[in-house]
Amino acid sequence: MTALLFPDNTVLCNYACVDRIDLLKAVVSDRGRWTQAVYAEARQSSKVWPSLGSLMDYSLLGEPIEIEDAEQVNRIRQARLSGSPLKPTQHLGEAETCYLIHTDASYRDSIWITDDYDAFDFAKQLQIVTWDTRTTLETLVSMGETTAEQAFELLQEMHGLGRNPRRMPAHYRELQ
Repeated sequence: MTALLFPDNTVLCNYACVDRIDLLKAVVSDRGRWTQAVYAEARQSSKVWPSLGSLMDYSLLGEPIEIEDAEQVNRIRQARLSGSPLKPTQHLGEAETCYLIHTDASYRDSIWITDDYDAFDFAKQLQIVTWDTRTTLETLVSMGETTAEQAFELLQEMHGLGRNPRRMPAHYRELQ
């Protein structure tokens, strides 16, 4: 079975800020999914990055997946992802996605895409295959959807717009 891809809101916003949701669609294809909290975060973020609005019809990431065990998700959110008890939605999307991929056998082969450092590290501890924005751009380069030079420029533009993609390359050749 082909792995499902779960981009979180950090990645969605990275692509939205440079108006390249089309590239996100190319890498995710028909394999994209999201949880209810990531959907809610993206809806909220679409007020800042309007191109996220194009994702709200579920055509790219499907119907948001609802997680039933809110207690376990909240435990992950607070204990492992530094979510504040006073901010109940802080890191909720990351916690839901980790919980889903780690506990539901039908999602175990999924790939999670995040640029959140704590969440990335936690997912690796859980042996969840985890990508970041840079990995998606490297994949797009290997697919011929963009060039390494263009991918490098996009990462620089994201960073310049206040986004913080993980593993910023020093040169475009690192993306080949």
